[in-house]
Amino acid sequence: MTNVNSVGILSNSVPATVYEPKKNNNKVVAFKAYDNRDQFVRQPQMISPQEAAMQRAILQQQKEAKKQKTKQNIITGVSVASGLAIIAMVLMQMKAMKGAGINDQKAAKLVERVKKIVNPNIKREAEEELARQPYERNLYRVEDLLKIDELATKVETRTTADLAKTKARLDSEVIGMDEAKEKILDYLKALNYDIEHGINNDKPIVICLDGSPGTGKSTLVKEIADALGMYFKKVSLGGAKNGEMITGFERTYAGATPGVIAKAQLEGGTKKVLYGFDEAEKASGQSVLDVLLPIFDNQRIFTDKYYNANIDLSQSIFMLTTNDYRLLPEALRNRVQVIRIKDYSPEIKAKIAKSKLTQELANNKMTDKVKITEDSYSKIADLTKDKGGRETTLFVDNLIQKLKGLFVEGQKEITVNPELIDKLKINVMVQ
Repeated sequence: MTNVNSVGILSNSVPATVYEPKKNNNKVVAFKAYDNRDQFVRQPQMISPQEAAMQRAILQQQKEAKKQKTKQNIITGVSVASGLAIIAMVLMQMKAMKGAGINDQKAAKLVERVKKIVNPNIKREAEEELARQPYERNLYRVEDLLKIDELATKVETRTTADLAKTKARLDSEVIGMDEAKEKILDYLKALNYDIEHGINNDKPIVICLDGSPGTGKSTLVKEIADALGMYFKKVSLGGAKNGEMITGFERTYAGATPGVIAKAQLEGGTKKVLYGFDEAEKASGQSVLDVLLPIFDNQRIFTDKYYNANIDLSQSIFMLTTNDYRLLPEALRNRVQVIRIKDYSPEIKAKIAKSKLTQELANNKMTDKVKITEDSYSKIADLTKDKGGRETTLFVDNLIQKLKGLFVEGQKEITVNPELIDKLKINVMVQ
């Protein structure tokens, strides 16, 4: 028969439908002739029932083969993953056992020290830790437990503050704020009296410094710690979500860590710690403040969950800083002594600007090239609108940058006055 591709014109005598074999797959293809003798249209394939049954059988075999292959791939993947996990476990154990000799030597030395622990609870925790498999032991935890026991038996008493030295430090570190300084010194005088007469020497002290942002609260807290010769631990509560940051996490949790109270005593090697809880009213988790309630309620003993050991708070001082102490829960407000820090006046801001500018001119080697008129400091104070001193400090930093630019442009000497400050267009806003 003639190949379809070679047909040019069909005569009227040709039947309406012509069957021609197609060489590539030996299937029968139907073509229909239209009135136009030169036009052909391909029709659906027409195959015999035997061929159709054969095609269905082939498709079913392909489907089953694909299903078996997918199943085998899954089994192979699981086997490989399981094998890798087993290998990793074996390697970890081998590594642990390889270092077991060293760990055992260190553990053997710790055993003798653990036997001398006085506190039975701490002793039990240390012994249980040492009894674990070498690759499960946390010998650093054992060493910390030994330190906690030493601190518990260590005799420490509060020392009185050197009031003259403290006043000098406050005057040098905090500009102005005479009323706040006076309140701090009054508090230290009363504390000195209690220490000298043995009054409330075994109870934690709780104070809250309340004031607008940038009014020097954190600086005052640090100065009190220095005046009393105490280890200072600053703890930011802004955004804190759970109380475990203070109490520690139970060791059953992966990545468990001790709380800040226990860590501070271990870091400082003393029970005389002043804890500065910053931005207390901004803690986002109620459990954080709930943890502080029993501590502030004259609780002498505190249990850290990570060490499962008691921490002696008898020599501790807790100081909160807040921007608005009224946002604290009522139960917490009733347990703290509040010292209000007033907002900065324009006069104090002017003093801050003068002190900061003098310091920055010296740091940037501009003292001999820049002169500043006295009314410039008042101008800076008027341009800063915050209630503290942060905008003033930032303003001075930006002013120094502008002055550097003028020197780079070729100026040799500069006089800073209100007109120049306006011309430089320095704008600092603290949100």
